[in-house]
Amino acid sequence: MNGQQNTNRRIAIVDNDVLALTALRALIEQQLPQCTVTWTTDDGQTAVDRCLTAATRPELLLVDMSMEGMSGISVCRRIRTETPDVTLLAVTSFTVNTYAAAAASAGAQGIVGKADVNRLCQGIETVLNGGTYVHIRSDDEPATDLPPSVTFQTAQQAYERLDGGHSIGAGGKEPYALSTQETTIMDLCCSGLDFTEIAERLNISPSTVRTHIGHIKTKLGARNLSQAVVRWMTGKGQL
Repeated sequence: MNGQQNTNRRIAIVDNDVLALTALRALIEQQLPQCTVTWTTDDGQTAVDRCLTAATRPELLLVDMSMEGMSGISVCRRIRTETPDVTLLAVTSFTVNTYAAAAASAGAQGIVGKADVNRLCQGIETVLNGGTYVHIRSDDEPATDLPPSVTFQTAQQAYERLDGGHSIGAGGKEPYALSTQETTIMDLCCSGLDFTEIAERLNISPSTVRTHIGHIKTKLGARNLSQAVVRWMTGKGQL
């Protein structure tokens, strides 16, 4: 990254599964000796705060997508709207398709399954060196690769797409001013989840999801959910 030597690369991990944190840390230290895990946390807000503080900012944050409380999607979006200086690699125990679109929309540089050691290491090395990571399936593997419509951007590109604080509206607020819950719901919609699946994921009722969607459409100035998804994923105020 900008001429740095490929040694002592600083990595951090956020995952609310303590066993997963321990396993990921051990894996990185064993398989990637050029990398140092500077900290781990099971709390999304703590990860955001540390990534936005110069003294504790890592080069790369591994973000679990299915955390309770602040979701991994929200962690990515909060960090990416503030800085391009932390690369984000989404990790998941589900198939990568489950969260791929939402992770890309939220500013991550790639996504990889936790159980796939080789690809996890490849993903870490790729995004640390300024690239994006997309799992390309070989002929003998099941169809779990990313759909063609999902494109990951570099940290700088994603920061600029998400406005990076440069198109703040009146009163210093973000242009869309979505709540944390609305942001998470919108990102899950981008992943292709329906209202029932979103409700199950967030432990709320489908009617509550519908209410949030109504508020989101109003804030985005969208006529329907499809238009809201397009506006949210492109980061633009109008089509």
